[in-house]
Amino acid sequence: MVKVGDGMELKKIICPICGSNNFIEIKDIYKCKACDTQFEKIQDNSKEKIELYSSLYIAESFIRMTPPRFDLAEEQYKIATNDFPQEAVAWWGLFRAKNNIKYINGIPICYEYNDMNLKEDNSYLNALRYADEYLSNRIKNEIERIIVNIQGWKNRAKELDYDVFLSFKHKDEFGNETEDTSIVKDLYIFLISKGLKVFFSPETMKEHIGEPVFDAYIYNALAKSKVLFVYGSKPEYFESDWVMSEWTRYLNMISLGKKNLNSLLISYKNFNAYDLPRDLKNIQAYDSSNGLMNDIIYSKIHELIGNKVKKLELKEKNIDSNIVATKNKENDVIIINEEIVKAEIYAHNRYINGYEFSQYDFDCKEIVLGNNVKIIGDFTFNKLNIEKIVIPDSVEEIGDYAFSSCSHLKEVVLGRGLKKIGIHAFAGCGLLKKIEIPDGITKIESGTFQKCTSLKSITISNSVIEICDFAFAECSSLQSIIIPDGVRKIGYKAFEFCSKLEEVYIGDDVFEIDSKPFFCCEALKKISARKTIENLVRNSIKYEKHHINLELRILQSEIDKNDFYKKMALFFMVISPFISLIAFFSGINNWIAGYIMLFLAFVSYFTSIIFRAFIKCYYKGDEFYTEYKMFLIAVALDIGAILAAVFGWIALLY
Repeated sequence: MVKVGDGMELKKIICPICGSNNFIEIKDIYKCKACDTQFEKIQDNSKEKIELYSSLYIAESFIRMTPPRFDLAEEQYKIATNDFPQEAVAWWGLFRAKNNIKYINGIPICYEYNDMNLKEDNSYLNALRYADEYLSNRIKNEIERIIVNIQGWKNRAKELDYDVFLSFKHKDEFGNETEDTSIVKDLYIFLISKGLKVFFSPETMKEHIGEPVFDAYIYNALAKSKVLFVYGSKPEYFESDWVMSEWTRYLNMISLGKKNLNSLLISYKNFNAYDLPRDLKNIQAYDSSNGLMNDIIYSKIHELIGNKVKKLELKEKNIDSNIVATKNKENDVIIINEEIVKAEIYAHNRYINGYEFSQYDFDCKEIVLGNNVKIIGDFTFNKLNIEKIVIPDSVEEIGDYAFSSCSHLKEVVLGRGLKKIGIHAFAGCGLLKKIEIPDGITKIESGTFQKCTSLKSITISNSVIEICDFAFAECSSLQSIIIPDGVRKIGYKAFEFCSKLEEVYIGDDVFEIDSKPFFCCEALKKISARKTIENLVRNSIKYEKHHINLELRILQSEIDKNDFYKKMALFFMVISPFISLIAFFSGINNWIAGYIMLFLAFVSYFTSIIFRAFIKCYYKGDEFYTEYKMFLIAVALDIGAILAAVFGWIALLY
């Protein structure tokens, strides 16, 4: 049983296994809430013991930081092992710091794995040497768990193998994106267009938000990256938590011979290079005050990593020559020859990495994705010469620019499981003629089908609630479009330069139309819309040069068509009080039955009014009934009110 001093500051007592200071006290035992390790309290409040646990607490606080500073923790644990060489807890802490191990909810997570045999690590051996039986068994159990975690990262080695890691200050103290984010994103798009695999946290990490290994993924990606590019427009940005942690770790890898000094690239803007952190002053830095020089940076990266592979080698024989891509044991894609007819692609971990195929130089006619694919990453098939793509129902997301500039793409079949299609996903697919947006898609993102110049048929599902800016801009073959009920917003210039667009129908759920949705649609002759959104439509087109000749056709809704019965019911309700007065002064004795019927008439009438208002405000499609059937219910209530009123009169007067 591990023993700690009774009476010490409880906040400075840490778990000897995971380093947590969150535990419960049961008589003479402390129990860690995270990993269940037990501490036995002893009456030892000596100065030496207090110094030991203070030193361990300080070291562990560096590991608990976000991001963790394993380098500072290692220095502090080295001090502790030097001062207290027979303390197993100090040696185990040093082992964790050296090997970048942090416990999250009691689970050991490796932040940077290596190929060393951990069981031969001197710190681990010393921890076993000085531990009692209980702690020794716990440490042996923990190192097995750590090895399993490391193996998991090794299995993801290909996923983590980035060419360039971009480090920058993402958000300011108010949670807003910095100017640096926009500048570095431009570099990111430029580099991936050159076929490089780039780590850009806002895009790369969006699939990992909320995961326990979020921080660890970043650290492992940094360790595997061939080049680190650090950018900052302010001196303090280089010393922000994440940026400083990244370049500090990279410098440490350089000092250990794991990285080349030339692979660390620094760029700054609007300040003197002497204001860079001390450790970066001796590294060549690029002044980007006049703009980030993408070409120069790319040429430097190109010098460091060389040319990208253009063609994968055949790894299996006995494969049908009509299939040019298949799956081997490592889930690699195998290219058989350059004259590709069809590619069958399977994803590793159900995710096709961005830029996975845009780096290869081959002509592929058709791509069929396996049913294990769940996500298609950004730029995955960008600029390939494919003619047909079938997206299976298993795919839930298509990334940004995934099929952009596929100039030969003629046919796209979107699966029913899709929930998101990224920005510019099919932009520039000039031969694409038809597209059907499946149920499940709620937003057509910016520029998704921009410059699809042959697109003639667009079917938008009822699940779509927003058509974003430039979504169908420059679709010059499009002649008509139906924007269904359910769409609530049409974005800025959503259909601009659709030069052959003649007719548009706009559903009556739209409550926001940004300016110039049909900018330069000079062939547009007619827009059909309900009266409820007439002013909204007129305001959106009033600045168009050709709007004077544009016919705005106002459609009559079912609520207007069936107003006859509503007016008749109202007439009967107005007459009813006069009938009641006549009956009262005439001394007629059937007044109880008559008033009951009149009461029912009023209830039926006002129920009809409320039901109509509900339909008008909340009806969004045909989930339960068609609009016509729903208004038949309202009409039935109106007729019921009329009949009840008539029977009430009969009871009163006769």
